[in-house]
Amino acid sequence: MIDAFSHASKNVDLDDIIPLMNKAGVTRTLLSAMRGFNWREISAFARSNPARITASVRIKGGVYRDNSPRYYRRLEEQLNDPNFGAMAEIMIYHAERRRKDIPERDMDFAVPQPAAAISAARSKGWPIVLHIEFQSIPGDTLQRSSFMNQFEEFLQRQDGYPVALAHLGQLKATEAQRFLRKHKNLHLITSKANWYIINQKNQPWTEMVSAGGLVPAWRKLVLQYPDRFILAFGNEWPEDWGRFYINQARVWQKALQSLPSDVAHAVAHRNAERLWRLPPAQASHYKKIKAFVE
Repeated sequence: MIDAFSHASKNVDLDDIIPLMNKAGVTRTLLSAMRGFNWREISAFARSNPARITASVRIKGGVYRDNSPRYYRRLEEQLNDPNFGAMAEIMIYHAERRRKDIPERDMDFAVPQPAAAISAARSKGWPIVLHIEFQSIPGDTLQRSSFMNQFEEFLQRQDGYPVALAHLGQLKATEAQRFLRKHKNLHLITSKANWYIINQKNQPWTEMVSAGGLVPAWRKLVLQYPDRFILAFGNEWPEDWGRFYINQARVWQKALQSLPSDVAHAVAHRNAERLWRLPPAQASHYKKIKAFVE
């Protein structure tokens, strides 16, 4: 498995990550810094573990929200660092969380901060990863529909360039089906989309995997669009990197086992390898994946 989207925040011990990945059967993690963690530490970690860690350019934070000159300097420094091989999530809409410790983010696609990151991702040939919480957008159905229309217009403007939604965008299966059918450049990242994390975090994430396995409507979509789903965990906080991580991996392993082998491999690692131009997993680590998905 490849975890195509996770973070390390303050007090996360990077020395724990590779052993945890080994236990979970995760061959590679696309990792970015957040909340008190310096991006240079992620760069050094990726340089020391090139077969296991891909450093992702940090976007979010106060300097992004405030459109500070420091945001653009940090972005440029990371883009010039050869250890980076991905762009982390670009914040468009993020609800307030952790008792206001994490403020609301509400950005138009065209404002300078996301526009700079989107342009940078395209210049590097990396997928554009967006963070939009459609279920959490305030207002009535009309306002939410308007936001979705803006998103569709954005997808069309990309002229086929790959765009991925973190956390499935909090979309319902019916909404995802409509988007996937209309926009062949859209991909869905499965971070936070399982019953275990939903029960633990008490947030309105999409339940793609229930305690009984893949939710039927989502299973149908995965079988219909196997090249459009990307496995990820979406770790952020120190408590995410431990037993919680292993349990999340088990949830996904069980879900992948229920799929045809070619579909399971596509979701588990091949789609990420294709989109981010990653080398195939090394055989020594790949054995665990085969046991889980074949």
